[in-house]
Amino acid sequence: MNTHVSLAKLASAAVALSPLPALAQNLGSKDVEPNETIASASPVTLTPNQSFEGTSTGSSTQSGAGASMDFFRITASGLTGIRRNRLLITTTGTAGHTGAIFAQTVTNGVAVDAWEIFQQTSINTTPARMLQFYSVGVPSVELLVRITGTAQTFTPYRVQLVSEAVTRITGPVGLIAGEFSITTSGLSHTTDTEMVLFNATTFAPIAWNDNNPAPFSTLTPTLAAGDYVLAIGSWNTVSYLLPAPTEPSQNGQMVPSAGFIAGGNTQTPVDLSVRIRGGNNGGGVNTGTYTSIPVTRPGPYGVAFIDLKVRCPGDIAGPGQRVGGDGSKTADDLIVYLNWFFARNALADVAGPGQSSTPDGQFTADDLIVFLSGFFAQC
Repeated sequence: MNTHVSLAKLASAAVALSPLPALAQNLGSKDVEPNETIASASPVTLTPNQSFEGTSTGSSTQSGAGASMDFFRITASGLTGIRRNRLLITTTGTAGHTGAIFAQTVTNGVAVDAWEIFQQTSINTTPARMLQFYSVGVPSVELLVRITGTAQTFTPYRVQLVSEAVTRITGPVGLIAGEFSITTSGLSHTTDTEMVLFNATTFAPIAWNDNNPAPFSTLTPTLAAGDYVLAIGSWNTVSYLLPAPTEPSQNGQMVPSAGFIAGGNTQTPVDLSVRIRGGNNGGGVNTGTYTSIPVTRPGPYGVAFIDLKVRCPGDIAGPGQRVGGDGSKTADDLIVYLNWFFARNALADVAGPGQSSTPDGQFTADDLIVFLSGFFAQC
C-alpha cells in the first residue's frame, strides 16, 4: 500500500475544507413605491455583503414618480462586538446618486417627531458615495436612509452593506478602580469632541458628554474593576443617547436604535487626543497626573475606540511580575510595587502626608500604607 501523500495534495485538501468568505448576495429591488416620504419608507434587512437595488432620477416627493427620492428603513443585522459598517452606493451606469442617514431631532432633552440629515455621501471619500456607522455590542441596528438621483442616473443603484471589526486603541496600563477624569481639554488641539464610555462586557453606556467645557468633552465616572471602551468622535457625532443631564445644551440629534454611533462629517485628519487622570496605584482617586492618549479620527465619519482596563487597588502585576493587572492579587503585585518604591519610580508615589490621595513626589511610609491598604482591601 502506498501511504505517501504529497504536501501539495494536503494543502489542496486544507483549502477545500476551510470556510469560504461570505459572498455578496443581491436581494434585488426593494424600491417599493410609494416610498418618497419617511412615513412610507421601504423596509430592508441586510446582513454583511448583502445588497439591494432601486431606481431614482431625482429628488421629487411626487408619489410613485421615477424621479422621486427613495426612503428605506434599513436593518443591518448579523453584527457582533464593535463594528464599522458601511453602505456602499454604486451603479453600473452614470454615477450621481446621493445617500443620507437621517437622525431624530432632540429639543430640550426630548426626541421629537422630526427628522433631519446628519450624514450625507461625498464623492471625496474612499470609497466614494458611502454611508458609515458603527454598532456597539448589538446584533442589529436600524437606520433611516434616503437615496436621490439625477436626470442622468436612470440605471438602477445598488446599496451594499459591508462590515468589519473595529481595531481598538490600547489605553494606559495601571488604571485602578475609583474616581476618574477623562477629558479632551488641556491638550494641543481645539477639536470639538464628543465621548461615550461603555462597559466592554455588557456594552451598556456608563457616561457620555459633549461641550463640557465647550468645545471639549469631560467625563468623571467612578469605575469599578472591569473592562471599558471609550468612543471619541468629533463635531456632529450622533448616537442613540439623549444629551447627558450635565451637558449645557439639551438640543441635538439622535438615532433611536441601541448601539448606533456615527460621525457626521468628512473632515480628516482630526486630532481626538484625550487624557485620563485617576486610578493611580494607590487607590484610583481623581487626583494626580494625567496620562495622554494620542488619537486621530479614523477617516471620514470616523469614531475612535479605546480599551480601558481598570483593576482593583493593589492589582498592578501578573505572573512573573509582568506589569499590568491580571484580576488577582498575589506576591507578584507586592514585588513589583516594592521594586518601584525602592527604585524611587514615580509609579510608587501614590500618596501624600497623612496618607492623602495626592502624590507629593516623595517616597515615604505614607505610600507604603496606602498601597498595602488597597492591596488587602476587597474589590
